[in-house]
Amino acid sequence: MSTDWDAEAVATVVDARMRELGVKQKAIAERAEVSTATLRAIQHQYRKHRPTPDTLARISKALGYPPGYLQDVSEGKQQPADDVSSDYHQPEPENVESEITLDMLAGRLRKLDTIEEYLNNVATVVMKIDKKLDRIAVDIQYPGQDHQD
Repeated sequence: MSTDWDAEAVATVVDARMRELGVKQKAIAERAEVSTATLRAIQHQYRKHRPTPDTLARISKALGYPPGYLQDVSEGKQQPADDVSSDYHQPEPENVESEITLDMLAGRLRKLDTIEEYLNNVATVVMKIDKKLDRIAVDIQYPGQDHQD
């Protein structure tokens, strides 16, 4: 993969779009399924090598652009100052924010389901321990006797 790419133009587009949408780095990174470090590196041009086309496509979509938009910007085929709406459908910022929120909520719901399952397992173990402790307490109170549960 070539290292010739316009990192500054990509960073400019990403920064401007995030400001326009009023979204944070973490929200875009989650939506694009990239690390915040990857997004930060693109925004601040930390990396010498360009991100993969897949990474640029996911970030483009997370920002409400079509998948190829940032790739085109990076190759100089689309200038960041160009009217994006003439070549690309640019959704309203609030629509993108709604999608981000719904995706983030769906992910959190899956995490909560996992936590709930784990806590149910913990509760079962605690109940078993509680029963054993009750038996031990009875054995201490009435040593040498056979006890029925």
